[in-house]
Amino acid sequence: MYNPATMPRMKLSGADFSRRLIRLRRERGLTQVKLAEAIDSSQRAICYYETEEKYPPAPVLAKIAKVLGVTTDELLGISAEKDRGLLLSSEEQRLWKKFKLFLELPERDKKAVVRLISSLSRSVEERLESPQPHRGGRGWAARPRRRRGDHDHDPIAGTTERPSRPLGDR
Repeated sequence: MYNPATMPRMKLSGADFSRRLIRLRRERGLTQVKLAEAIDSSQRAICYYETEEKYPPAPVLAKIAKVLGVTTDELLGISAEKDRGLLLSSEEQRLWKKFKLFLELPERDKKAVVRLISSLSRSVEERLESPQPHRGGRGWAARPRRRRGDHDHDPIAGTTERPSRPLGDR
């Protein structure tokens, strides 16, 4: 039976709660705004819980715990967090299985795979960093060349105008 005189008091620190809330939110890939939207609150309130050494009201605490996928006891630090694993999409699960197979490869093959991935990631980064020129290879501002027989059509006047050519081409 619980007797306050004989039971040691557990000291809960608001600073510990703040750090735990920040860590759990970031682990779930949530911003303060996204967490606030999920619990029907404001970003300012989430910021307050993360910076001040105060606890949110019980109903808000329950909503935060539900969104973060932990119990309120785990969120408060009363009980240890359970390892629930990551919630992965089917594509991420498929890639995770491939990665586990990678870990079983001989060291030589691992190095080859890492070199391949590094090479691919470098080429992707280079493509993302450099602007793509016009397909004609003449840069972004280049206009396509006119070919013989190209005409400017004026849909309003219903006329087609031939481009003027220098006298030497006639």
